[in-house]
Parts: sequence; C-alpha cells; structure tokens
Amino acid sequence: MANDSGKGGFSIRLFQFLALTYPLVYIIGLISSISVLYSGMENKQEIAKWLASMSLIQLTFIVLLFIVGIQVENYNSRQREKEWQKYKDKK
Repeated sequence: MANDSGKGGFSIRLFQFLALTYPLVYIIGLISSISVLYSGMENKQEIAKWLASMSLIQLTFIVLLFIVGIQVENYNSRQREKEWQKYKDKK
C-alpha cells in the first residue's frame, strides 16, 4: 500500500498505470467492437458490446482503487495520530 517515502506504494503505481492506459484501452475497445460489427462472426453484437465495455470495466477498477487508496491513507493517518498521542503522553 501507500508509504511515506515519497515514491508511492503498490496501489499508487497501479492507479497511475490504470489511469494512464485508460485512453488506450478505450480506443482499442472502440475500434475492435466496430470491426467485430462489420465482420461475419456469430454473436457479433454481444462480442461488440463486451469489447466496448472494456473501458468501463477499467474505469470501475480505477475508481475502486482510488477509493481504497483514500481509505488506506485515512487509516494510516489515524494510526500516526494515535502513535503521536502515545508519544506525547509519555513525555
């Protein structure tokens, strides 16, 4: 998870990767769904819908990861505050 070193933890790097690759996934899904619609494949409408929804699935992961990152940071802040209170009470 996130750390205080300034380099970012696993969740931050994953969030950045997903956010930066989102336009690429969107374009690939859009082009592939259009190409499937014009092909002679069976069930081409269902396949095209699935391919077009790839970007929605990735966007959902981005939002969930962002929410998890906020919750982890809030938890870490509360833990640091508790430790600081213990340290202050000892003095």
